[in-house]
Amino acid sequence: MASSRSVAAALPHGSVLGARFATSAGGLDARRVLLLAAAALAILLLGLASLPSAVLVEPRLAVLVATRRAELALAGTATLLTAVLVYVFAGS
Repeated sequence: MASSRSVAAALPHGSVLGARFATSAGGLDARRVLLLAAAALAILLLGLASLPSAVLVEPRLAVLVATRRAELALAGTATLLTAVLVYVFAGS
């Protein structure tokens, strides 16, 4: 077992552990932006499907959500699942 003095002696003078950081790839990756947009859309659809009709101020929107709640939830789930599968299989 190495003592702390021998470990400290092995390091170059003035260096700090963890001082090197990986640089970012730089720029915007279109795939990541689209995946983030798909995840945001899925969250919006799932959130809208979970809202009670009484919370919505606009009566037409409340009726639309009440009658299409299952379709909104299904669309949100499908969008989120698609985004996750693309993320996993595209190697992001």
